[in-house]
Amino acid sequence: MTKKILLAALILLVLGGIAFFYPGESDETFTLQKEAELLVIFEEQRISVSFDDILALEQYEVQQEGEGLDPDYAGVTHRGVKLVDLFTSLDIPLDEINQVITRSLDGYTVAFFPDEVLDEEKVYLVYAINGEPLSPREEGGAGPYRIAVSDDIFRQRWNKNIAELEIR
Repeated sequence: MTKKILLAALILLVLGGIAFFYPGESDETFTLQKEAELLVIFEEQRISVSFDDILALEQYEVQQEGEGLDPDYAGVTHRGVKLVDLFTSLDIPLDEINQVITRSLDGYTVAFFPDEVLDEEKVYLVYAINGEPLSPREEGGAGPYRIAVSDDIFRQRWNKNIAELEIR
């Protein structure tokens, strides 16, 4: 009897871990992200990145901290991947990055220097906020993807509704 209870607990623990790290696999609320493809442009290459490709990378929780933070964003957690990890997974030579331009669906762009993108804890591509998927632009949301900059407390370089990343 004890062995059955331990086995059941172990199975539940494993399934819970899978659900935590791969929300797109077990949660149908990530439909927008599942249907969206992110375009990465490097030299002559145009690489299409799916939500499954993003979920295959190590996932991170990003919280803003700092004096002067807007109280509406205190305690808000974004979930996503490091931009540097995405580029590495696409076999983009990191030493050839001179600039990364992020483009949103409405054409808004933000440029990042290599030292920012290569910083292990600075620039993230996120798809969820407080465990919920980013909502679509049509609903006033930031989805399907958004760029989050961990040390930008005023969110001036955050770019929402990301559709394209161009590496120069």
